Amino acid sequence: MSRRKALIALAVIFCLVFSSVPAFAATSLAKDPYITVVSPTKNAVMKTGSVLVSVKMTAPRTIRMSFYEETKSARRLIKTEKFSSSRSLSYYTRQLTGLDPGVYCVNISTLNSAGRAIYASEIYVKVQKRTSDSVKVDVFNSQNSSSSFWATLLKKLLG
Repeated sequence: MSRRKALIALAVIFCLVFSSVPAFAATSLAKDPYITVVSPTKNAVMKTGSVLVSVKMTAPRTIRMSFYEETKSARRLIKTEKFSSSRSLSYYTRQLTGLDPGVYCVNISTLNSAGRAIYASEIYVKVQKRTSDSVKVDVFNSQNSSSSFWATLLKKLLG
């Protein structure tokens, strides 16, 4: 009976340890204490088809931003670029647009003088299609009377 309890305890510990590992863990490097990924936030959901990447550096650094599309079978590189700053406070910002719905990974690597990654951070985001259409009514340029404006607005909202 005690052997069975030990096996159950071992199975529970095994599940707890390995359930916290990210599904797409691709980097084993530590995070750079002088780099903060401001945007996107961890596990963000974007509904606009674009992702804003913003990185704050509080020490002179050379970083490489790599943006990947994650699929079930592979990781596809969409964009990569390097940025260097000799200042003690600087920002890197890039707007990535025209993205299809799916899961994406932003990898920010700190590079040493030989160009090798010594630190890395990864943020995963999900891009979704817009689910609802917004009602656009140009109140200030309307040629209609106020009563027809309200009737049109109600028709669009209820219809």
